Parts: sequence; C-alpha cells; structure tokens
Amino acid sequence: MSSLAEFLKGTVSDSLAKVLQPSGLLPGALLVLLNLAFVYPAARAEEVPVAISYAGLASGWQAVVLGTLVLGIGFLLLSASSVILDILSGRVWRSALSSWALRWLRDQQRDGLEGRLRRAQNVQSKPLTAATVEILEWERRTRFVPERRASTATTLGDVLVAAGDATNRRFGMRMTSLWEPLRASVARDNLAVAAADEEKAVMSLSGNLAFVLGFYVLEAAIVLALLRHWNDVLMSLLLLPVAYAAYRITVTKAISWTDAVDTVAALHRDELRRQMRLREPREPPTPARSSSGSRTSCRPTRSLDPTRPRRRPRTPRPA
Repeated sequence: MSSLAEFLKGTVSDSLAKVLQPSGLLPGALLVLLNLAFVYPAARAEEVPVAISYAGLASGWQAVVLGTLVLGIGFLLLSASSVILDILSGRVWRSALSSWALRWLRDQQRDGLEGRLRRAQNVQSKPLTAATVEILEWERRTRFVPERRASTATTLGDVLVAAGDATNRRFGMRMTSLWEPLRASVARDNLAVAAADEEKAVMSLSGNLAFVLGFYVLEAAIVLALLRHWNDVLMSLLLLPVAYAAYRITVTKAISWTDAVDTVAALHRDELRRQMRLREPREPPTPARSSSGSRTSCRPTRSLDPTRPRRRPRTPRPA
C-alpha cells in the first residue's frame, strides 16, 4: 500500500504542478476575465440564456464557476503548448492561401536583408561597418531559414527551422529530439539547463498569451457582432497590438531558448552520447606539418631516391 500511496501522491503532485504553472494559468485567467468584462455584459443585456443562468447563481457559485474555467482552460493551454507553437509558426495552416502569401513575403524580406548585407560588406570606408555587418549576419542566421530551405509563413517558424538546421549540422540531431534526452541526462541543478528551462517557460507563456489574445479578438468580434454591439467590437480590436507584442516576445525568447539549448548540447554532448549509446563521430586525420609550417598530405608518397630499387609489378597468375 505504501508504494501505491507514493505513486498516487506523485501523480497528484505532478498534475497540480502542471495545472498551476504560470504559462497556462495566466493566459487562462486572462481569457476568462476578458470575457467577463466585455462579452458577458453585452450577452446579459441581450438576455442570452447562458448569461442569464450565470447571473442567477449565488456569488459563491459564480466564483466556483470562474475558478473551474480558469483551471480548465489553463490546463488545456498547457497541454496544447506544442500545438499552439505550431499554429504560431505556421505549420498547422501551411496549405492555406494566406500561408503562400506570407511565405512569399518572407522570401522578399530575406532577399532584402541579403542585399543590405552585401552592400554593407562592400562598403569599407564608413565607420561601424563591421558592427553593422555582424548584426545583419546574426539576423540572417537566426531569423531566416537557410538559402536552400523554403521559408515558413511566420518569423517564429523561420527561427525554429534555422535553429533546427544549425543543430543538425553541428550535432547531427534535430532540435525536437535533442532537448528532452539532453535535459534528462544532465543534472537538474545545472546552470545551463536552468537557463534553458527558464527561457522555454517564458517562451511558452508569451506564446500562450499571444494565442489567447488573438483567440479572444476573433471570438469577441464574432459574438459582439451577432449581438450588434459594434462599439464593443471596435474595443476588442484594440487588443491586436498587444497580441502582436506578445508574439514578438515569443520570437525573441525562441532565439534565446535555441541558443541556450545549443550551449547545453556543446557542454554535455559527450555525456549524452554515452547515455544514448551513440556512435562516436569519426574525425578526419590531422595532416602533419612540415618544417616550414605548411600542412602536408597524410597520404604516403613514393620515394624520389633514384638509387632505391623499385618493386617490380606483380604478374597475374594464369587461370
């Protein structure tokens, strides 16, 4: 019974910790409060049955309903964080017509950035040219997909694709399959892992906030338009800049998280390789250096001494 009790205690503790995580709880509470502040009064004024039923409850039961909604929506958002990330990165709606237009726009932005980079590299007389080139190269490397890859519909999608391509080139593993085994193989009190976890938590929080705000704007616009509260529709549209700001924070934190994962992988890749029983990478032979300091080939060369007898060619035996 003790083992069963410990198992149930661990399961309940993990579930409660997951429900109460800020990346799910705060967006869920924000969605419920926005509906309570703007949609509920209009629905009650138009005598919508759900709003009338909620208004008829006692204050204690109203608080119970709100708390249940906050916890339930927060748990759903936390469980669907990967799906929300796919929505924000454009993977879910890749076949939509708007995705094709946005991908074409991303290609144009990438071409424009590459043109600015070439012009900055050709200019040698202006001050701060080196710093400008470095900034443009960093932006090209982190915010856009490699040249041989097709652009995604959003900046977040390009950031994740570029980070995954760089991780695959450097470590021979994909970003999606690298982080969880790496996190499990390194001690929890490791500073690099703690920094990566913190960046991922903030990225999940800002991504869920951007998704919730966008969902609320769409929901409020439809419901309030059906109720013919046009002023409230315009008020709900004012949250679009806030949602876009949360999305830009998500993009910035995605870059920081991928950099943190790359740091952890560079520090602990040998330990991860041993635990996952991966084959050791083959290193090319280091060419020797001559007395002048230049590298010489590792391939054995034939002797140039004319007095040294040469081996006769072997004659094939008759069949």
